[in-house]
Amino acid sequence: MWLPDGRKIVPSSTPPEDLKENEILCHPNFRAIFLANRPGFPFLGNDFYAVMGDLLRCHPVDNPDPQSELALLKKYGPNVSEDILVKLIGAFSELRTMSDEGTFLYRTRHGN
Repeated sequence: MWLPDGRKIVPSSTPPEDLKENEILCHPNFRAIFLANRPGFPFLGNDFYAVMGDLLRCHPVDNPDPQSELALLKKYGPNVSEDILVKLIGAFSELRTMSDEGTFLYRTRHGN
């Protein structure tokens, strides 16, 4: 991972004797959480895996299943009726399906 000042963070497994002057060892306990769009259409920005995959372990996380979504929404809106929550889950599921098919440009943050 390149830093703005030109230094590079390299994996902690890099032998110290192989370090170049502008390289810094990543601490073995370093953790970061990045939110990134999946590669490909319609997200034409940086390919996260190509840019960061050699340094970080990447773990894609899918959307939760409907039952888990319902449990999350019940915690977030305990006074909202289950019928409304189920309709909301169905609407977002339909939007995600349309996005996967390429018939609708949709990102979850659009729901905010």
